[in-house]
Amino acid sequence: YSLVNDPSDPEHVATLAMNGGYIHDVYVENNIAYCSHGFGGQRIYDMTPVTTAASFPTTNTPVELSVIEGYPFEGYNHSSWRMGNYLIMADETHGKPLNVIDISDYSDPDPVSTLQLNLDGVANPTSSSGPIAHNPFVLGNWVYISYYHDGVVIYDLTDPANPVVAGYY
Repeated sequence: YSLVNDPSDPEHVATLAMNGGYIHDVYVENNIAYCSHGFGGQRIYDMTPVTTAASFPTTNTPVELSVIEGYPFEGYNHSSWRMGNYLIMADETHGKPLNVIDISDYSDPDPVSTLQLNLDGVANPTSSSGPIAHNPFVLGNWVYISYYHDGVVIYDLTDPANPVVAGYY
C-alpha cells in the first residue's frame, strides 16, 4: 500500500509473492524491507521497483538483497528492527537469544552478538524452556524488547558487539 497520495486512504500498490514465502513481520525504512519469514529466516528486499512503478497495481518485483539463514541459535524469525548498520532479530522460540547482525554489506550479513535474557537462571539457547523474545524496538542505541512471561528488557547497544542490560521490568 502507498501512503503518498492520502495516508488516510492507502492506495493498493501490489500483491507480491516473496522468495522466502510467508512473512510474519516486516520493518520498512527508505524502501528497504526487512522481512521475518518465520522458519524461513530473515530476508532483506529493495522495494524500489515496486514503489516506483508507473502504474498500480504493479507487476514489478522487489530485489532480494540478503538472505539471513543459519545464524546462531536460529528459531522462528518473528520480527526485527534496524539500528544503523545493524539488524536486531527476535526469534520467537523458547530460550533463543536476540541476534545482532551487521548488515553494512547486505551480501555478507555478519552475526556480531546475541542478547540473552537470564532473569530466571535459564540461559541455555538450546533449551525448550526459557524466555521468548517477541518484538524489538530501537530508539537511538537502546533496544527495548518484550518477552512473553518475562516483561520488558532494555539493552544498551552503544557497542553492538558487547550489549549490556540497562534495565528491566
